[in-house]
Amino acid sequence: MQALGARRYTQVHTIDDPMNGLLQAMRGITVEPFDGIAVIVGEREKLVEATGTEEGQRAMTELLEDEKNFIDFSRSAIWIAQENVIFESK
Repeated sequence: MQALGARRYTQVHTIDDPMNGLLQAMRGITVEPFDGIAVIVGEREKLVEATGTEEGQRAMTELLEDEKNFIDFSRSAIWIAQENVIFESK
């Protein structure tokens, strides 16, 4: 992750909780839920710069190879996003 200029990498795994079904029903959600999400936090410019280096390309290849062990790419999503904190408790 450091080779990619990432500040943080987290995985958020869905848990088996009856509340999931209740929340989905309240919103009329009918799509199959994700098993979880992975979040890489960093500056877009640093990521772009890093992927242009040999070390960054090697890191991206290693990340992709590792993800192949647990991600079904045909049923997954990926995107670049901006975090907008609406509420934060101290």
